[in-house]
Amino acid sequence: PKELKIIFKNIKDGAYDIVIGTELALKPSLMPVFALSAVISLDQLLSQPDFRQEEKIFYIIQQLQDMTSEEIIVQTAIRHHALLSDLESGNIEAFFTRDSVFRKQFLYPPFAELIKLTMKDRLRLEAEKKSLFVKNLIQEEFTKAGIKKESLYLLGPVPAFIPREKNEFIYHIVLKVKDQNGLVKERLSHILPSYVYRDVNPKTVL
Repeated sequence: PKELKIIFKNIKDGAYDIVIGTELALKPSLMPVFALSAVISLDQLLSQPDFRQEEKIFYIIQQLQDMTSEEIIVQTAIRHHALLSDLESGNIEAFFTRDSVFRKQFLYPPFAELIKLTMKDRLRLEAEKKSLFVKNLIQEEFTKAGIKKESLYLLGPVPAFIPREKNEFIYHIVLKVKDQNGLVKERLSHILPSYVYRDVNPKTVL
């Protein structure tokens, strides 16, 4: 938008002494280098229950480092969090090693494929009924097909992190799939009702 371009130009030209923005403002090519930057309430980001959350925070603070010449202040009650230690020391390898161990232990990509199923309805009970029906349908189908339990882990159904949007209640089922021949995805494509939205390897499970 034209207004946004004007704001970025004013920032780059030094028209403002203090700039407050969301992560959408982390554009080193459009922003000047600041002497001092701050991350307010990092704990809110750390508390979000998503397996990619630490990776996201790592990227955000790295972007901020590229835009800061002197000092970055991080507001947190978890001063000794391993993520902050990795960022402070600049040890990218340690972060990715730790993250890889976590993903392998709990079967997240690249050690398993994720499939997020989303069910919605204007009535909460109907959304819940749809999601329970889908869960039972998947369990029955894959038991019949003789697919081993180690190949498919089903989590949920649970309300979405933001449980209601546009007057619709939202429920999620997350499948962790260890299936090299694509049998699980093929079966799902045949049995899922039309009201189910399927997202393979979603950016977030929230």
